[in-house]
Parts: sequence; structure tokens; C-alpha cells
Amino acid sequence: MKRKIVGIFACMLLIVSILPAIESSKITITENNAENIYLVKNEYNSDYPIVINTDKSIYDFYETVYMTMTNIGDSTVAGYAGFTVYDEIDNYIWSGPLIFLWTELEPGESYGWTWNQEKISTQFQVPSGKYRVNGGIGGYDDDTFINISRPPNTPTTPFGPNSGKPDRIYTYNSSTTDSDFDNLYYMFDWDDGMTTGWLGPYDSGEMVSSNHSWSEGSYNISVKARDEYGQESDWSQELQVKIVNLKPNKPTLTGPTSGNINIEYMYASISVDPDGDQVYYYFDWYDGANSSWLGPYDSGEECYAPHSWSENGSYEIKVKAKDIYDAETEWTNLTIRMPKNKSYINTPSLNFLQNYLHIFPMLRQILGLQ
Repeated sequence: MKRKIVGIFACMLLIVSILPAIESSKITITENNAENIYLVKNEYNSDYPIVINTDKSIYDFYETVYMTMTNIGDSTVAGYAGFTVYDEIDNYIWSGPLIFLWTELEPGESYGWTWNQEKISTQFQVPSGKYRVNGGIGGYDDDTFINISRPPNTPTTPFGPNSGKPDRIYTYNSSTTDSDFDNLYYMFDWDDGMTTGWLGPYDSGEMVSSNHSWSEGSYNISVKARDEYGQESDWSQELQVKIVNLKPNKPTLTGPTSGNINIEYMYASISVDPDGDQVYYYFDWYDGANSSWLGPYDSGEECYAPHSWSENGSYEIKVKAKDIYDAETEWTNLTIRMPKNKSYINTPSLNFLQNYLHIFPMLRQILGLQ
């Protein structure tokens, strides 16, 4: 009988000696720190007034997991309290050492504990994966889920062209590895307000490719990776991409420099675009009329435009060119006079020749129509 009394007394001393530790682990959820708790259940069930929370949903290796059970009911909940961790296939991993101690939780009160990610049977770090954190008190329990994983290594700098043209699609590549050999997702940031979103999954070390186009400007593109458990890498080093459009060369302007009113004359222009873009032409006839933009023409292709004048005088006609991205050239000018200074013989044949003499320069010289 003496032995039984001594044994009971020893157990009571043990409980009393660790009760302060239990009290120190109790926390109250207030308005200030409630937003930092990762809540899984949003709906209150009066039959199950206990909610289990963790401070995060994704943890790096060896990172301390803070867990709490909170009484969200209207009355005190009491009983033996504890936490248990299971892996994805419900194998037992760890349990808190105070699982057999009586605990009372007032409404709104929380009881907290920590886990250092060791498997209780081996004391080794648990592998990457999804884990179920279970907590219970007085016959009530609840679960929440966490992911443990090392983040992927930082991806390589995007590889692809560092210069280009507006609205043309270019391809960029990157890759990285994951220490846990998890599947990976990638996101490219194109520095123009757009990203690819998460692309994947890809095997660890597998190359990823993505395409993009920009308007004219300079852009610093980068890429990051995320594993299947949500751990994200740092952003890669940036690749600067310059998108530039060169304007066409100043156009030529040829055609008759003198003539008579009310007779249509043909004028020609050529411009070469350094990027090989198609070209538009705009003729200003200096009498209030213009051709509007003509084209598009291939780079180096000649453009023809006809015009006639209704009044005698001197006209400073001009032409300019632009490419398909609206990059414009300077004006090219040509002075013409109406009527001719020399006597003019009005015959259908000469009218035709004068309209197209720029095509027959030798004939123009023979006829003295320079």
C-alpha cells in the first residue's frame, strides 16, 4: 500500500513540476495577431469547437513549425490535449510530449506547441512532402495540412536574343534543379507588366522555354521556380532586351520639274528600310492636296503617284516614308514650275512623253525638254 501511495505522489510531483511549462505555452488570439495565424476552417461547428492552426502553410527544412489549438466555442473545453503529425499516407511521424496532461481552454484561448521537423523514432529530419497536423482535447480534434520542402535553386539567367524588333515573338530558355528532385514550375517576368504565370510541371533540371513580344523599349526579364509543394526560388539574374525599330532611309523623289496646268504628271519615290520592313509613302503636292499614305511597299520597291495642278506657279512638292511601325523619315523636296519656260507644243504624243519622261531620260534630252 505504501508503494502505491509513493508512486501516486511521485506522479503528482511530476505533473506539478511541468504545469508552468503548459501555462507558458498558452496564448490568446487577439485582433492584432489573429491575421498571422494560418486558418484552415472558416465555419464554426458547435459540436467541434477546436480549430488547429499553424503559423505558415509552407516550411523550409529544419524550420520550426508553430501549431496551436484554439477554443472557438462559447464554453470551456477541458481534457487531455496534444498534437500529432502524420505524413501523406497517414504514417505516424511525431507527437507532442505533453499529450497526457490535463488542459483547460477558455473561449478564445489557445494552446501552442512546436515541432522541429524530426521524426520521433529516428530524430532525423523528415523528407519533403505534405503533412497532416492533428490536435485534440477532451474528445474534440481538428486537422490542418502543411508542406515541408527545400526551395529550388535559383534558375539560370534567361537565354535568348538581347535585342529585337517590336511585335516580333522571341523565345527564351531557363532551367534549375531541386535538391529534393521535386517537380518544378517556372514563371517568366517580361518587365512590361506581364508574366507567363506558372508553367509546368517540369522535372528537376529540365529546360523550360517561353515566348514573348514587346513594343519598342528596353526590358529586364527574369525567371523564378517553384516546387510542387509551393516553395519558391529567388528570381534569376536579369537579361536586358532592347527592342528597337530603325526608320527607313530618306526617300528619293523623281519626275518632271516643269509642265502645264491640268495635265497629270507621274512622280516616283524609293526608300530602303534597314530592318527590311515594308514602307509607306506620302506625297505633298504643295497646292493643298496630298496622296495620303500609299502602301505598304516592300523595302526598296518604287512607289508611283500622279498629280496635276490647276494654276500656274512654282511648287515645292515633297515626299516622306514610314515603316509599318510608324517610324517616319525626313521630307525629300523637288521644285516644279507650271507652265514651262519653253514654248510648248500640245500634242497627244508629247503629252504622254512629258508625263513619263523620267522613265526615258535620253529621249527627254534629245527633245530638249530638260
